[in-house]
Amino acid sequence: MSLAATIALLVFGLAVCGWAGWQERRQRGLGDLPLLPPIPVLLIGVMLVLLSLAHLVTLWTGVPLKSRFLP
Repeated sequence: MSLAATIALLVFGLAVCGWAGWQERRQRGLGDLPLLPPIPVLLIGVMLVLLSLAHLVTLWTGVPLKSRFLP
């Protein structure tokens, strides 16, 4: 994946996190439920941000990140 695609994924993940945070803090009437639950969407956004940041580290340093748990 290129640097531009990684940065685009990072921006998209931040936008998803912002939208989910806004939906979570929004005032709602009694019984007015959101169409999409914001907490799982927020978790997906955080995962996208973390993965894209890890990939940016790999792109900038040239050294792939290795897992501590896999051989």
